[in-house]
Amino acid sequence: EAGVEAAPPKHAVVVGAGPTGLATAILLAKRGWQNVTVYDRLAPPPPPGDAEAWGDAERSYNIGINGRGQKALGMLGAMDRVASYAVPVYGRFDWSPEAPDGQERVYNKTYTSRIIQRERLTSALLEECNEVYADQITVLHEFECAAMERPDAGYGWDLEMRRRGGDEGGEDEVREVSADFVVGADGVKSTVRETLEAKGLLKHRRFPESNTRVYRTIRLNLPSNWRKDLNYSHRGASGITIDALPTKEGLYIAVVLFRPNDPRVDELKTVEDAKKLFQSEFPQLAEIISDEDYAAFVAKKTMQLPGFSYAGGSLRDGGDAVVLGDAIHTVKPYFGMGANSAFEDVAVLGRYLDEHGDAVRDLPAALTSFSDDRAGEAKALVRMSRFLDGGFLTFILPIILDSVCNKFAPWLCAPNTIQMLQKENLRFTQVARRKRMDRALQAVVGAGLLAVAAKGAYLAARGLWRMRGAVGLA
Repeated sequence: EAGVEAAPPKHAVVVGAGPTGLATAILLAKRGWQNVTVYDRLAPPPPPGDAEAWGDAERSYNIGINGRGQKALGMLGAMDRVASYAVPVYGRFDWSPEAPDGQERVYNKTYTSRIIQRERLTSALLEECNEVYADQITVLHEFECAAMERPDAGYGWDLEMRRRGGDEGGEDEVREVSADFVVGADGVKSTVRETLEAKGLLKHRRFPESNTRVYRTIRLNLPSNWRKDLNYSHRGASGITIDALPTKEGLYIAVVLFRPNDPRVDELKTVEDAKKLFQSEFPQLAEIISDEDYAAFVAKKTMQLPGFSYAGGSLRDGGDAVVLGDAIHTVKPYFGMGANSAFEDVAVLGRYLDEHGDAVRDLPAALTSFSDDRAGEAKALVRMSRFLDGGFLTFILPIILDSVCNKFAPWLCAPNTIQMLQKENLRFTQVARRKRMDRALQAVVGAGLLAVAAKGAYLAARGLWRMRGAVGLA
């Protein structure tokens, strides 16, 4: 028993084989854990080097790996592999009502963003597991975690993993799995998180939607004289926007965002209908889309974006269960913080395992430190992201105020919230605290300017009144 306590868990199970789950499995294997099994409810993705498969515009949402994500993946030794299937982006080109001819902006960052399809990112990390850690990591697809409970012994977990029988009425395959350590990286509808919540260890807070957007994707065929290393976007005045990022194969996959039940999109029937929509909303892009891609756009199912939620309280149960990634913080993908903050979770878990140790007896302290650290970070990230998901008052106006203030008084005012969130060496709680200070300062300055303006108006009015009286006496 003493020998068991002094060693890492004999069998670790990671629920979820998306980027977060696979990154966690790599972390544990890299630390010497010998038996890590990863389960996922989805089928495996195509190999990351399959250019034909990844040239398909249907292959999920493109995401950017920013400084936070690159730092974490570098610590895991997986960044070189991911980068080999990604493409660098150095800036953006935006069309808007204020800039109808477009405006190019090159980023001034300490890192270069790497763009990759989310599913391809998963595939690259799966390849890392299979090629580097094949003796330690086993990944099983099409198994969903249906239940999780403590055994009679009181330590470890019994999990029910279920593979659906398929559309033809076959029987489900059920596996009873015992684990000494469980990681919940199973996303928004996490079974592991729900188990911890049922025990009263944490509270999962879901925010109501206040600015619902849905999307469809479409492929763009950029002309040869357009830069292929920029993020292209078009923001119109009618509520439909488009944002396009490149793939390794040179294609651009654009995400068209719009409100639910928008008849301009929902009622599209033909290629000509789609062309008219794009010529009206995105005239600069309408001619670089093929009829085939317009047809695919018309036929596409409208997709939902995740809402905002975070888990507060304890993110662990004793020393043998922990949740991270989308299971503890879910944000919309506008600002590229979902996967990157999840990778940061994995890196922070590694840091506390370094500090406390991997042995069974050390894990309660390591997971306690992780939970104390990331619960506050999850809350800060989600609250700031939700605030940015508003309209003019909560998104556009603060960015304008921050940009003006930072330009003329950079020693006093920090950059805007989006830029601050991208800084890989800042904690989310630090960003939140700094932006509260900036808002207070802006309020004081604004109140002062209003007071000066009011005083000036009062003095001007009094002067005019006296002049009127003098004229009357004359």
